[in-house]
Amino acid sequence: MLRSNRSNRLNRIFNLILGLYFGVTLFLGAGWYFYSLSAPSTSLSAFHAVLLFTITIGAASALFFLFDRVDRNIEKITFDPVRAFILLDFFLLAVQLLIARSMPFTPRNDLSYVCHGAKNLVLRGPGYINSGLPKYHHHYFYTYPNNQMILVIIAGLYKIEYTLTGGFSNAAPTLFNVLNINLSIVFLFATAQKIYGDKRALWCAFKCLCFLPAFSYIPFFYTDTMAMPWLMGAVYFYISWRTRCDQDSDYNLSRSAFLYLGLSAGLLVVAYKIKGSAGLLLPVFLCDMVFHNPKLKNKIAYLIYILYTAVLFVAVLKITNALLMKGLQLRESDIQRYQFPMIHWVMMSASGSGGFHKSDFLYTLKHPGQAAKTNADWSRLYKKLRSTPKFLRHMRGKIGRTWGDGTFMSAHYMPVLKHLRFKITANIFYFAMFFDMEWTFVKERASRVRIQGHSNVFKLALWILALFLLIWESKSRYLVTFLPLWALI
Repeated sequence: MLRSNRSNRLNRIFNLILGLYFGVTLFLGAGWYFYSLSAPSTSLSAFHAVLLFTITIGAASALFFLFDRVDRNIEKITFDPVRAFILLDFFLLAVQLLIARSMPFTPRNDLSYVCHGAKNLVLRGPGYINSGLPKYHHHYFYTYPNNQMILVIIAGLYKIEYTLTGGFSNAAPTLFNVLNINLSIVFLFATAQKIYGDKRALWCAFKCLCFLPAFSYIPFFYTDTMAMPWLMGAVYFYISWRTRCDQDSDYNLSRSAFLYLGLSAGLLVVAYKIKGSAGLLLPVFLCDMVFHNPKLKNKIAYLIYILYTAVLFVAVLKITNALLMKGLQLRESDIQRYQFPMIHWVMMSASGSGGFHKSDFLYTLKHPGQAAKTNADWSRLYKKLRSTPKFLRHMRGKIGRTWGDGTFMSAHYMPVLKHLRFKITANIFYFAMFFDMEWTFVKERASRVRIQGHSNVFKLALWILALFLLIWESKSRYLVTFLPLWALI
């Protein structure tokens, strides 16, 4: 009983911290959204900006109250949730295919470089993946090894398409992206079934579709959605292990336990190689293993599970890196010469919009070797941090810009989505989801019992992502991969 009370007390403190943190984040996000409406580029008067902001927040509040009502009564509704989910998923697939067919899209920025390298890989071989790129990207896949996995995936899709049609288009990667998004929703539903039951699992899947990238990111077949099913698969198998441990205190060192954790670690490696921020789930899983304490009688077995997951992740990661290096015929010496150090992204994020800056990129690029790049970036970061008030104002804007955009930069990649009505609609649903998440923290802070137990895994994942984006290059797009976890809270 004493242990249970202590667990509930820690749970309430945890939710208090999250409630305060994301409450401030919501306030800054709403402020940035208002600023984006009133910016000169919108050509809106102050009156119209205030009116549209008020409409957005009012509609989002009404939608939130509807969400809360459904959430409180979902178990009373009589229907077959599994059949309903299948119908929902087929409807989603039909809409996505329609969007894929009708929405124009031309790869730009990093995706255009990856597509160019993939075509070179298919037509000319691995020795030519950097050929024909802009002069400052002559060593692109050495500079950014994080894009090697997405290069291989897109090249494989291009190879199939080229074999069948004799040419290249975006059709195969876009269709694969549609399947990835759908598979992510399937994993979300299956995960929620294990935690909340069938009816609430259907509700979680529906909430995920309130995030517009489920539709707007279909033609944008880059790392954000390509990593999503691998990440959600890792979550599903981890929760499968965790649920079994909660149900059976004698569940020690069984084959299924090692299988679940092994699949989780392996899928997480793939997600990490596609989208680096997905690797944040490893410390989330390990922290959850330490603090959740699923009442295993054999504590040695519990420690073995923790070590097994961490070691297996590192081992699979090293094997994957070696296979990519060999398959793409990359030299380790050139990786060391051209790869940007991690501090580069921290330095770049410490000023301006908090995102990519070409001047910072060119600054790092001109220094030869890892050591020189690292020293130069630390020096530039120190200069950016010297003015504390200026840096705090920058952080305020960076947080708002990251968490206040319900379109998740959709219009930046698909200009057809630049219409103001799309932005307002997207933010209505987005802020409704934000209110819903914040209300969950408030409810669980005020309760003497744990309301949603397993959801602490997803809360911790979103919080660690938020802390990571405080110090890293940050865009609203970087939230997309984690949106299914948000819907599970």
